[in-house]
Amino acid sequence: MYKLLIVDDETHVRLAISALGNWEELGIMCPLEAMEGQSALEIMRRDTIDIVLVDIKMPIMNGMEFLKIATAQFPHVKYIIVSGYGEFEYAKKAIQYNVSDYLLKPVVQEELNKSLQKVVSELDCERQVKSRNPMLHITKRLSSVAYLSPGEENYFGIIVLHVINHFNTDKKDEPLANLNHRITDLLEEYWDKHSSCFALAENQREILLAVTISKRSPAFFSNGQKLREYVASSTQMIIKKLFDACNIYAIAGVGSFSKELHLLYTSYYDALDIINNANILKGGHQVYTSCEVNMGTKWVSVLDKKELFMRALEKGNMEYAKDIIEKYFESITRQGFMSIQDLRHTTMEFIIIFREIAAESKVPDYKNILPSINHIDDWQVLNNASHLIDYLFKLFHALYENVKKVERFSIRNIVQEIKQYVDNHYDSEISLGIFASRYHMTKEYLSKQFKEEFGCGIYEYVLQVKMNKAVQMLENFEVKIHDIAERLGYTDNNYFSRAFKNYYGVSPKEYRNSKIGNN
Repeated sequence: MYKLLIVDDETHVRLAISALGNWEELGIMCPLEAMEGQSALEIMRRDTIDIVLVDIKMPIMNGMEFLKIATAQFPHVKYIIVSGYGEFEYAKKAIQYNVSDYLLKPVVQEELNKSLQKVVSELDCERQVKSRNPMLHITKRLSSVAYLSPGEENYFGIIVLHVINHFNTDKKDEPLANLNHRITDLLEEYWDKHSSCFALAENQREILLAVTISKRSPAFFSNGQKLREYVASSTQMIIKKLFDACNIYAIAGVGSFSKELHLLYTSYYDALDIINNANILKGGHQVYTSCEVNMGTKWVSVLDKKELFMRALEKGNMEYAKDIIEKYFESITRQGFMSIQDLRHTTMEFIIIFREIAAESKVPDYKNILPSINHIDDWQVLNNASHLIDYLFKLFHALYENVKKVERFSIRNIVQEIKQYVDNHYDSEISLGIFASRYHMTKEYLSKQFKEEFGCGIYEYVLQVKMNKAVQMLENFEVKIHDIAERLGYTDNNYFSRAFKNYYGVSPKEYRNSKIGNN
């Protein structure tokens, strides 16, 4: 069972989260609670906490101060931010702390449990990795008599293969373990014949390749860097074949080689460090043999683009929205460096903006349109910036279409209210300007929407209602015509008569006389 801590100064929020979580089903103990960051840190120091849900704004020590300390002292804990609308100044900092998710208040049960399920799955995976210790397994296998030829002098190294997109399969429900097994089989099948290799899936993103090269092999180089470059060329070949055969997109880091098996750990961490610092702007199926140096480029946040996206949404200008996205990535390209982690952070920021806009626009099902940031690793678009641009634009376009649906529903309600008002207050002074002010819309827009709904403008409809009522009253011969004019809101009887004649072609008196004659 995992332990979870809720950190929020509002009692009703803590109670709500406690009530909404499917704790037993998720394998989480009854949550612990803290009212602010300092007391939360004290709990974490005396108890083993696995998951923390933390509010941003709190007294004594707020969420950002807490995350700064907690992520440094407890890096393996999964942190989920719980934030009120509009707190974008904190979102960037939260992302930098590698939070697992960013939930908006009020917390929705389905979204909360999806987020918790994600982090529980990650914790389960991490526990499995720790329990089986893949590097220990690799070392034991490489040192076995069955694997090594007697009398051979061998050199060993680790390649970390980072799979960026999904494995292409028609079996959508196929277990991840099966997919990983198929990938590792393919890697071993495609590997260079001048050396030996076996593959081990550490998790859904990382495949470890343990390479052994005999000193007698044509692939062997006494120069360590040349040896790594040769292995890199073989790795380049197999990831290209994986892409051609299965649409697997991957990059790889080649660790150092040594004839000492106990140095495999050094090779592994070497390769891992290379992957984490790889510059994905280079594109292609890149294989790296050394860490790239970020030449002082600064992280460019996208969170300040929210107002621009709002403007694009209001005007329905999709080209403008796409231009915002493209210009952002152009600025990144000019800097010349972007790592996998940078790309993930960027995507998280875009999703936070889009979800915030959707929530403010009251889009009812926006959670089905826009993925939660804790599902970023599951997307198939993180292989390069151009794919991400297209993906983000599609998300924004879907958001726009749903906002338009909400607005269409909303404007229909408004014009229905106006019609009902006219039906009940036709004897009052009715002004388009009054409605425009009440509903915060221009007179032109409101008139256009009313006409689209009912086939006539608001003033035309007012006249129609008045004239229909006038006919009904004229058929009551006991009511005088000037009284009818007054009841309809006309202060001038002559003006009423002219309006009636223009509408029906006869004056009120002529209309009444025709009715009297018929009777």
